[in-house]
Amino acid sequence: MIRQYLPFCQAMISCLKNMSIYSDYVKAWLFLLGVFTPWSSTKQRQQILIRKIKEYENLKKIWANTPSQNSDKLQLLLKDLMKDAIRTDRTFPMFSGSHNVWLESMVDIITTWILNGEDRTYCQGMSDLLAPLLAVYKNEAIAFLAFDHLMFRISTHFDSGAGMVQQLDDLRELLKFLSVDIYNHVAEHDSLNMLFAYRWLLLHFKREFKVHEAMMLWDLIFSHYRTKCFPLFVGVAMMQLSFENLKQEREKVGYHGPEQKSPVHILQFFSRIANKLDVKSVIQTARQVVNCFSSRFVL
Repeated sequence: MIRQYLPFCQAMISCLKNMSIYSDYVKAWLFLLGVFTPWSSTKQRQQILIRKIKEYENLKKIWANTPSQNSDKLQLLLKDLMKDAIRTDRTFPMFSGSHNVWLESMVDIITTWILNGEDRTYCQGMSDLLAPLLAVYKNEAIAFLAFDHLMFRISTHFDSGAGMVQQLDDLRELLKFLSVDIYNHVAEHDSLNMLFAYRWLLLHFKREFKVHEAMMLWDLIFSHYRTKCFPLFVGVAMMQLSFENLKQEREKVGYHGPEQKSPVHILQFFSRIANKLDVKSVIQTARQVVNCFSSRFVL
């Protein structure tokens, strides 16, 4: 039975060895996400791939072979997924064009993941998290494997939302400690709920940078650089790097009256900085912020 999957495994191993621009991510992410353990041997990793390929193919067959007339719920799910998939990273060559097979793979992966667990539902943003994984591995089964482990890490972000509420609360407290001037400015605009940073944390900054730039951040986030809370420090870094522009915009437009100090101004500003910050500066600043915090507290 295992021999049946050896061609798939060999293709994947070749993929892991021979990819060029994303080779570092290919090698590292399966370790960082916990698919492989650091002490696993090459043979053990090959065996894991063989087993996981078989599992994925079998899981996908379960729903793919369901007659459409017998599952209105499944058809509705597939429709919603494709609707979001065709809006995901369309400027990225791999996902551009009509009748794109990779968009179909994206739908198949998320569908298989949802139907393979209890109380799983689709939430907008999942396709954003999957797209870089699919771009790196260019293989449905491996991308599913990485996505499954990533979703396990951040499941509370999508389940009840409690995880995101806690993340935003922690970001507010961290900002208050590290950058009280920015904290006061945010408070002045009645934005201490930190909702302007919701997308940042939910999607690991995926929409704030180009795909290859977001991958640089994901390396650090997946590795729990200095702390599992590294995304919070990235958020503070982004605010620090854009704060002068925020103040200048306020002065230029003349935001002085109470009607101009609404959360809308903060939300719109931080939405506009997407793809405008230099990712290397963000990473450098985030590391500095971590060092500043860790010099006073144990992470």
